[in-house]
Amino acid sequence: MRAPILPLLLTLACEGPGYSAEQDRTRPLPADDLPPVTDAGGEAVAEPVRAHPYAVALTPDGRTALVTLRGSEISPGSRVAVIDVVDARVVTRLDVGSRPTAVQVSPDGEYAVVLSQLSPWASVISLAGEIRVQGRIEVGYYAEDLAFTADGRMLVTNRATDRLEELELVERDGRLEARRGRSVEAGVNPGPVALSSDGAKVYVADAGGLGVRVLDARTLEERAFIMLNAPIADVAAMGPWMVVSTLNDTNGLPCEDDADYPGRQGDGIFPIVTDRTCGRGFADIQNEIAVIDTENDLVALRYTSDTAEASEADREGDHDPALMQVVGALPHTIAVTGPTSAWVTMGASFEVVEMRLGATAPPEPPTLEMPRALPTGFAPRGVAADPDRGVLVVANMLGDSVSIVHTDDGARTDVALGGDAPEFPATNAEIGELFFFTALFSTDGDQSCSHCHPDADADGKSWGVDVVRAFGRRAVMVLKNLADSRPLLIEGVFDERDFNLEMEGISFRPDYHDSSYALQVQRRDAHYREVSRELIGREVGFDEMVRRVADFLVAEPRLLPSPFPSDSPEARRGEALFFRPDVGCANCHPPPSFASEESFERVTTLGRFDLPRRDLDPDISVKFIEEARDGFFNANGLRGLWDRRGGLFHDGRARTIRETILTPGHRCLEEGEQGFNEAGGVVDTNGGVSHLDCGQIEDLVAFLNTID
Repeated sequence: MRAPILPLLLTLACEGPGYSAEQDRTRPLPADDLPPVTDAGGEAVAEPVRAHPYAVALTPDGRTALVTLRGSEISPGSRVAVIDVVDARVVTRLDVGSRPTAVQVSPDGEYAVVLSQLSPWASVISLAGEIRVQGRIEVGYYAEDLAFTADGRMLVTNRATDRLEELELVERDGRLEARRGRSVEAGVNPGPVALSSDGAKVYVADAGGLGVRVLDARTLEERAFIMLNAPIADVAAMGPWMVVSTLNDTNGLPCEDDADYPGRQGDGIFPIVTDRTCGRGFADIQNEIAVIDTENDLVALRYTSDTAEASEADREGDHDPALMQVVGALPHTIAVTGPTSAWVTMGASFEVVEMRLGATAPPEPPTLEMPRALPTGFAPRGVAADPDRGVLVVANMLGDSVSIVHTDDGARTDVALGGDAPEFPATNAEIGELFFFTALFSTDGDQSCSHCHPDADADGKSWGVDVVRAFGRRAVMVLKNLADSRPLLIEGVFDERDFNLEMEGISFRPDYHDSSYALQVQRRDAHYREVSRELIGREVGFDEMVRRVADFLVAEPRLLPSPFPSDSPEARRGEALFFRPDVGCANCHPPPSFASEESFERVTTLGRFDLPRRDLDPDISVKFIEEARDGFFNANGLRGLWDRRGGLFHDGRARTIRETILTPGHRCLEEGEQGFNEAGGVVDTNGGVSHLDCGQIEDLVAFLNTID
């Protein structure tokens, strides 16, 4: 189901001269904005300053689009582009907060609200008459998404506090003011939020919990939690359904009838370590649309792509062919155009895809069709739709542009937003970045690095890895500050520029397996050259692309600044504890990287599937046979620990910082928590905390949350 790489019709409309992307880097930083994390362990290479358009909103008449220019972590943007959709041109840019990530228009169409991660306030943009910034609303750092209720409230998810915040909006003297209302828990790193079609319920994507939390819209009391076991990019109401853009609910682990090393329910540390499919590793990645029944708050159906069933690494028959309806790779933002119709951006196949639901009512699940896929620019993210005129406005994150797409004939106009920055990709690192965010080089056009590492982060899952037939779980690594966190992988068997094995894992097509390994490699290289020629006009073979991906991953730290104050009494006391010899944290995690190149033996107990079985396949990887060390772990860096989505320790069993440092049975364990600071029944193997009281534990966590 691979879409055309090049658009059929493309008109490039640039804004006039006078804007330089460098202005964003040199603009004075407001006192209350969080400064970006700019230090990196490697040799810094100057990369182009990119606008990275991200979220889109349309005015009620459909004539004007507001597009957030998020920028990068090291050079955050601070503007919203105002675009004339009819004339396909940039009208102006408005100054908003730092790293704007979401924009929504109010139900009455009078104003829009822009959330910015690194500013503690949201910008209010007046849409009546001249479009201008009208004022600010205090929302706190890392406000991620927002939804308006019918009675004038604004619900905001916050990535730093892990809560859903309620604000009551009141107009006074021509200005919009906000009174803070209730605040409720919303999981770990809550993101997209939407109301049901009748406005009675709120649906919040819980990134760390890999599911959707359902709250009563009036009381904000939690009604249900819907486990998807997958990251969630967006949630949207379509009639009696909530539609979720997500990925597979499997983990690449062995199934019960695996011929080499059968899994059994209850093996290892996790309650369930076997998979409902027999696809292994990367072959288990699918692009999915989940449909939730809003009456019963249950998943009615999950539609999948799973074109990987054509590859050798997968097992045919794992999925019902009737459910294999999803077209494109990495479903992201959903723009609803009617009770049964919508468009969804496919971030890794560079297209926007039409989505139609059958007109059914719960409990009868709807059918799903994706009849059309229209090309966009590189890495589309946000999309807004004007169904009356048949127009879509798509933010192309890597393309530094907005695509205005007419759905009747697919005609497309790209509006450039990068100012004087060179066309992407302009550097070796940006070629690697393009590979990282696209699935077009992969076995079936379904998989990319960004599937498991969105925004170079982690998806919050634990994945099965069949290296030397270990079949263990591995927490997905956060790909931040890699130049200063070597060696890589939990076992410390990679250096910071060696990603050959991972790229090889997604890059063998089915027709590669009918001949010698040498011919397979030759065919793979030819495929890389063909795709890169179509995408960027130059040929990049597999070996060169390995180097380019390494260039991208070490080019910038990509850390987000911590919102937690380092000078608080709690953090200062926690810092003293961190360096105390009897606690011992700094022994394995010394500053400034808070990582170590040493490996440490048996710091945590292993599960059965974490024990390598070299006897089953001794030739699978010379590198791993020689360097994999049973029970040895690399001390990964602690920078950015405040922002982890869970999945801590080598297998992701610990969901919070507290669970990593607390010992089993510790007196400070709270309901639902487990302490994993032990190995083979011996406690304090991951730092000495048994003798600390609950206040000291909280102080230690407070300090760990400040390390960025």
